[in-house]
Order: sequence, then structure tokens, then C-alpha cells
Amino acid sequence: MRGADRSEAAIEFEGVNVTAQGRYLLHDVTFSVPTGARLIVIGRNGAGKTTLFGLLSAVNRPSSGTARVLGEVLGRCDMRQLRKRIGIGGSSAIEQLDQGMTLVEAILSGIDQVRSRWWLKATEEDRERAEALLERTGLLPQAHRSLASLSMGERQQVGIARALVGRPALLLLDEPTAGLDLGAREEFIARISSLAIERPELTIAMVTHHVEEIPPGFDHIVGIKSGELVANGSLEDELSSEVLSDLFDAKVALTRLGRRYVAFAEG
Repeated sequence: MRGADRSEAAIEFEGVNVTAQGRYLLHDVTFSVPTGARLIVIGRNGAGKTTLFGLLSAVNRPSSGTARVLGEVLGRCDMRQLRKRIGIGGSSAIEQLDQGMTLVEAILSGIDQVRSRWWLKATEEDRERAEALLERTGLLPQAHRSLASLSMGERQQVGIARALVGRPALLLLDEPTAGLDLGAREEFIARISSLAIERPELTIAMVTHHVEEIPPGFDHIVGIKSGELVANGSLEDELSSEVLSDLFDAKVALTRLGRRYVAFAEG
């Protein structure tokens, strides 16, 4: 990663547990990724990915253990201020916004993580940055459309612009290609791959079910099953047919095609 200072961990979990109603949602989770890493979090539904995402986004704190995000210990810092350093993309983030917001307003809402235009506190510089980000999506001529009028692909593009407008140090993507058709999915993956090259200092973590969605340039993996880590480390070393078979409780064959991956369950 050219230009990125990878000497400090952007994410560092040590013996992290999250419990609810007497059961573990995450159990003894320990891993770290350096600043500028591109991390894939993968696992089946109910594996604990959403719980892990809640910690990474500084919305929740662990029941026990130590979770550091951008150098701050969750539960021992001002988590509201920490969240301002984290950008969140994905359909769920856009769905939570006032759907009457214009595209520019929706992007500006990412600065303070608000959900309504009434809470916007944008400067002229903020607006110029939002319009520049919108221009990259090709939607600037339609800046005054409402969120409700957008296609799924357009919503995802606006979601990434919203996540980046506050100049975050950590970008989180929660199943960002869900609901996209093949063309929109590939366009989105290409955008994230380009972003990883343009912003080497930006740490990116993406939650997914599908290895086909892993953008070129991603280098770390956390595989989670029943709240515990099955894989942790270099994507090149850890991602395998055996690991995927364990994660998804099925016999899975993994194939690498250039810088992309394909997996299918064997009959």
C-alpha cells in the first residue's frame, strides 16, 4: 500500500466477547488489521457478522475483552466522536435515511451521521465536496432527485459518496452489493477497487456472503462461524475451499480467476 502507514493497527480485537440473553454472539474473537488494509468479513447468515459490524462501526461495545478501532478502546472513549471518523456504506445505511432527501442532502448527512435534512450542518466546502463525490457517480445532473426515486445501483453509489464525504479513516461496507444486478454489481466492485488504489491510507472492511464480490486488491480476511473465527489473516493464505466448506457447512470448491474468486457447492 503506497503511502499508507501500516505500523499501527486500524482494528485490534483481543479476546472480545459479546453476549445476549446468556449466549455468545461473539466468543473470544482476536484479530488485528493494519492501517490501509482491505478486509473481507465472510460467513453465513447468523454467524455473527452483524454483531461484529456493530463493534467496527462503534455503535456497540463488547461485553468483555478489548476492542480498539482507529486506536480508541470501545467503551472507554467518546464513541460519538469516533463514529465521525468512520464511513458506512451499504443499502441499510441509505434505507435508514429520510427518503425525501435529495442526493446532495443524503451525501451531506454522512458528515454527522444524521438521517434527516433538518439536522444537516453543512458548510459551502462540504457541499462542494458532496457535489464532487456525486459527480464521480455520474449523477450530478440529477442532484435534486429524491432518494426514493433511485435504482438499487444508484442508491449504492450515493451510499459510498455519503460514506466518504466526512473523509473517514475507516470505511465499512455491509453487504453492499445486495440486490444489485450483475452489471451494477461489477460497476460497484470496480469503484471499490479503484478507491482502494486512490486512498492507500484508508482502511476498508467489507462484509459479504460471496467470494465473487471480493474486489481486486483486498488482502485480509476474517471468516466467522457461530460467533467464532474460522479464518484470520492474509486473504491469499487463508481463503481456501476447506475454509469455505467449514464456514458454510457444505462442500465448496473455490477457483481463482485472475484477481477474482468463484465458489460453488459441489453435489
